[in-house]
Amino acid sequence: LGQDFLERFVEESRQAVLLDHPNLKRVYEVGADRGRYFLAEEYVEGRSLKKQIETVGKLSQPEAVDIAEQIADALAYGHRKSIVHGDIRPSSVMIDNTGRARVDGLGVVKDAVLNLRYFGRGAPMVPYYLAPEQALDLANTDARSDIYSLGALTYHALTGQPPFDGDTPIAVGFAHCSEAPTPPRDLRKGISKELNEMILAALAKDPRDRPQDAGEFRKAL
Repeated sequence: LGQDFLERFVEESRQAVLLDHPNLKRVYEVGADRGRYFLAEEYVEGRSLKKQIETVGKLSQPEAVDIAEQIADALAYGHRKSIVHGDIRPSSVMIDNTGRARVDGLGVVKDAVLNLRYFGRGAPMVPYYLAPEQALDLANTDARSDIYSLGALTYHALTGQPPFDGDTPIAVGFAHCSEAPTPPRDLRKGISKELNEMILAALAKDPRDRPQDAGEFRKAL
């Protein structure tokens, strides 16, 4: 990743140590030791939201809304401090043994990592939850990008599939930028009209058409 990024990772990620919210996974220390860079964080007993969705297929509407509310609470806490997550996805959310959602990675510098993860050579991950502006340039990330990702995550939790799919990460990123998502209610009966509209609003292509921060989205939920 380069020495400059590693040094910036330590310096800027130290803000994560100061964050304390019941829906966040705590970061205890960020630093370097004998040339090795590290991040020490809380161990959470439970399983990732990704594993939970894979296990049950689809979450009930009350369960999906409850988890989305908790994630929105954590993001709103960060947004009030001008901290954007930038990579909300089911695998970045833990559900602990009490049922509480715990968001991982808030405040941790990750832009170079994201470029390799989603768009680098042999990219291991598909950008199922990245906002259109992030698919075009990961530097174009603000609170509204987190709202888009939370909308895509909730869409997946309810319907059993992400809003867009494709053969390559680039194809999925292009779909985020140019295609309209199938309304969740078309994929699963029983999703309320209001929740359907909220998810589609969160998935608006233009950030100005989405809820403007997680607090606003949480209030609507």
